[in-house]
Amino acid sequence: MLNCKIILNPTSGQGVGGSLKTRILSLLNLKEDDIAITQSLQHASELAKDFAIKGVNPVVACGGDGILNAVVNGVLEISRSVKIGFIPAGMSNVCANCVGIPQDFEKAIFVLKKGFSKKIDAGLFEDKRRKIYFISMADFGITAEIVRKAEKDHNIKRIFGKGAHVFLGAFEFLKKKKNFRVLVEDKFFNVPLAIFSNGKYWGGALFWDKSIKIDDGEGNLFIFEKLNFFKALKIFSELIRHKNPKVKQFKTKEFSIEGEKIPFQLDGEFYGFTDRARIQIIPSCFPIIAQETK
Repeated sequence: MLNCKIILNPTSGQGVGGSLKTRILSLLNLKEDDIAITQSLQHASELAKDFAIKGVNPVVACGGDGILNAVVNGVLEISRSVKIGFIPAGMSNVCANCVGIPQDFEKAIFVLKKGFSKKIDAGLFEDKRRKIYFISMADFGITAEIVRKAEKDHNIKRIFGKGAHVFLGAFEFLKKKKNFRVLVEDKFFNVPLAIFSNGKYWGGALFWDKSIKIDDGEGNLFIFEKLNFFKALKIFSELIRHKNPKVKQFKTKEFSIEGEKIPFQLDGEFYGFTDRARIQIIPSCFPIIAQETK
C-alpha cells in the first residue's frame, strides 16, 4: 500500500498484536519503518497526528478499540479527509463489527488492500477540560466504573480476559447505585447508567438493534432507571439474545449529563470522571476503510 503507516499495539488481545508485525509487512508489502509500535493510547494518538501532518493516507490502527479510538483522535486534530484503516487484534473489536471490518486477520488485510472507504459518523464527548471523539459507544455510570476497575486490576483482566467485565460487573450491580442527571429532548432523568451507541453493537458482540446505523447522523441513547442486579441480568440476557432491551431509548443527535464525578468510557477505554458534559454526533466525520456494502 502506498503512503500507508500502521500503528501497532503489541499488547492487544492479551499479546496477539505482538505476533502480527511480520505478517502485516509481508501481506501489505510494507517496509520495517512503515509500522510504528506503541504501548500507550497517548503515544498512538501522537503518532497518528504526526502522520496526518506529514500527509500519510491511510493511517491504520492495529490492536483493540482503544488504539483505534486514539488513532482517530490524533488524525482528527489535523484532518477529516485522511482515511483510517483498522486491523482488529483486541479482545472485543466492537468498532470493527459496527463499521463492517472482518474480525479475521487475513480478511481484514484483504479489505485494507481493496481500499474501499466510506464516511461514518463519530461521537464527540466534550466537557470543560477536553474534547474526545469516539466511534461506537460511550457509557456513563456503572458500566464505565466496571471498565475502570478491569483496567486497574491487570491480573483480573489477564486471568478472565473478556470475562473480567462480567466478573466485576456482578459485584458492581449489587452495590448501592450513584445517580447522575441526563438531559435529552428537554427531559431530565436521574439514573445510575446511560449508554450512547453510535453502532448496533456494544461490549463485544452484544447487539442493540439491527436498525441502528453508524452513518445516519444520529445515535441511540439508552436510559437505565432504578437498576438493580436482577433487572441488569434480564437486560443483558436480552442483549445476548439480540433482543432490544425494554428501557427508555432516544434517537438523538445530542444530550448532556451532569452530576458528581460521573465515570465514563469511550470505545471500551476508561477516560476518567466528569461533572458536566455534552455528547453529540458529528455526521460523516471521517472516512474509514471497510467492506463495500451492496
